[in-house]
Amino acid sequence: MKKHPFLLCMALIVSLMLSSCDGDPDNKNDGGTDAGLDCQNGVWDGDYMVADLTAVFELVNYTEVSGHLDITSTDLQGLNGLECLETVGGRLQITSQLMTDLGGLTNLTSVGDNLTIIGNQALLNLSALGNLNSLGGHIIIADNIELLNLDGLSSLAGAINGPLSLYNNLHLANVGGLSGITSIGGMLRIADNGDLQNLNGLSSISGALGGTLQIEGNDILNNVSGLDGLTSLVDYFSIQDNPTLPTCDALALLNGLSGFGGDVCIRGNLADSCADVTSGCLN
Repeated sequence: MKKHPFLLCMALIVSLMLSSCDGDPDNKNDGGTDAGLDCQNGVWDGDYMVADLTAVFELVNYTEVSGHLDITSTDLQGLNGLECLETVGGRLQITSQLMTDLGGLTNLTSVGDNLTIIGNQALLNLSALGNLNSLGGHIIIADNIELLNLDGLSSLAGAINGPLSLYNNLHLANVGGLSGITSIGGMLRIADNGDLQNLNGLSSISGALGGTLQIEGNDILNNVSGLDGLTSLVDYFSIQDNPTLPTCDALALLNGLSGFGGDVCIRGNLADSCADVTSGCLN
């Protein structure tokens, strides 16, 4: 049952004002235990959108959102005050202009559907998601231009039920935070990650890929050995426009697949003794 948040909101506002007076000029809605969280509100029944600080206040002390949780904000600087939240029954989608981290989601353990972290202009890390160990859907991490790593996802283990897409994360240096993932039930797309050098963090993935493989436009990617455990995939194999990835490495990954008869596009990578395969290129 949803409880009236007025008194709690007022208490939090007073706490935030005192925090600011005590030398917290940034005042990133520092709720947490200092705000007197009791985690007694139980389940928020249905979907919930966090677009501003008021929406954060109204979700304080809830341990679960039964539906989708969409965090979409142009001015929210933090999520502190949501430390009671443990479960999201549907998807978790995060898009923010100002947040540098996801503090406030530190006790989240389960997302029932997709995890989408997209278009966060200032986000540096996912460390607040370190307790997330259960995910029911796919992962899309895209257009996070300052994101450095995926270490906050290191508690995820086993199969991903759907695609794994990592694209246009310009400063993403490694994918080590995904080392617990053992299989992907859809497409694997790794594209336009300018600082990504290797895929070693995906070395636990083995067997069949549930969709297409697309590794494209990664400026300094120099090997794909982290995917050596793949044995087959569906429909389309594309490794192109990775200027420091040897063409022979791309071809070796293809040749390691058993019984693959789909379209292939290998081109625009580092030239070596192996020839491109362009018969399956889409344009």
